[in-house]
Amino acid sequence: MSVDNGSVIVFSDAHFYPGVKTTANRALLSMIRNIKPVAVVCNGDAFDGGTISRYPRIGWDNKPTVAQELEAVESALTEIEEAAGSAALVWPMGNHDARYETYLAANAPQYEGVAGFTLKDRFPLWRPCWTFWINGDTCITHFYHTGMHAVWNNLLKAQCNYVSSHRHSPEVRAYTNAMGKTLYGVDTGCLADAFSDHNRDYQQGRHGNHRSAFSVLAWEDGKLLMPELCQKWDEDTVHF
Repeated sequence: MSVDNGSVIVFSDAHFYPGVKTTANRALLSMIRNIKPVAVVCNGDAFDGGTISRYPRIGWDNKPTVAQELEAVESALTEIEEAAGSAALVWPMGNHDARYETYLAANAPQYEGVAGFTLKDRFPLWRPCWTFWINGDTCITHFYHTGMHAVWNNLLKAQCNYVSSHRHSPEVRAYTNAMGKTLYGVDTGCLADAFSDHNRDYQQGRHGNHRSAFSVLAWEDGKLLMPELCQKWDEDTVHF
């Protein structure tokens, strides 16, 4: 996509759960309606896939079924679609999203090519991809490097503006190269509640430096401005 003047809103790691609408999710809908971005990017892991994970069940935890999760994802994305209006809807796949097709490919390979056996069949308004490029110098993808220095390593290795997710740890870094061009690295955080019971169980009680947030990218005359984060402040407030 080419963007000369306009905004793109990027959220990720929503792990949409039945009956749950997080503070960050409510803020996302409000921000989309107010900013009117040219694109909304779901940067991976809208679907969780807890019951089809390669990891075993934790004790007697009660995860939602695949059908219940899909219903939750559909409900949440429909709200975003309605708020987004004519904005492009793009969905770079995350590792949790991939569980849907990976499980089916491993356990029911005979159904390859049948409608409904890929995640994109269920969400036709969203364009699926691994990587979404804007203006040829801004890459949006679920993750590249991992770990506490992921955002910095993404910048140094990719040598372009790099927007990633996966770690649930919102962050913005700037790097000015030898030619005087300033590049930005972004981790968009998680749209999910970083301190929900579900997230605590997933981390087995360990602190993961997780924060609920999403990112707003803005271009002026084709140049990316300093990316901004909209982060949860308390249950009813975000700061931006």
